[in-house]
Parts: sequence; C-alpha cells; structure tokens
Amino acid sequence: AVISGPGAGRQWSLTQPLVLGRNDLNPDDVLVSRRHAQVELRENGCWLQDLSVNGTWVGAPAGQHKRVVDSVCLHPGDLVIIGESVLQYQV
Repeated sequence: AVISGPGAGRQWSLTQPLVLGRNDLNPDDVLVSRRHAQVELRENGCWLQDLSVNGTWVGAPAGQHKRVVDSVCLHPGDLVIIGESVLQYQV
C-alpha cells in the first residue's frame, strides 16, 4: 500500500510477481524508473527486488532504512521508499 506520496491509498494484492514503476507511483517522479522494483511471494516470504539504478530503500517504521542491493525479504510493516513515495508491506 502507498502510504505517502501522490499515489497514497493505492494498494496491490500479490497473486503473481508485481513490477512497480513510475506509472504506478508518480508519473512525474524522475527518481522512479519505468520498471523500478519487483515484489513476489516465495515459499519463504514476500521478496522485493530492486530493478532500478536510482535505488530502493527498505526498513522498519522506527528503524534505519537500507538500500536494497539485489533483493530483500519483507516483513509486515516494513516501509519501502521509491523516489518520493513511501509504501508499506501489509499482510
């Protein structure tokens, strides 16, 4: 779910791998790539893979956010920062 930014309130369900990009979050945000990140359910949880050169950051709401180097397992409540948009992984 997008919790901050122009797309606030938008949500997606994961039934298959989901690629998020500029058109999904904010068409005017040049820090968001057309194909920025992929989110998918795997046997051991929900994983986010950074597909961009601009970077994707993940972290707990009260914690430090770290840049995703390849892919990372998301935990309920984790924040995902893509450009000026902030998303939250909700179960």
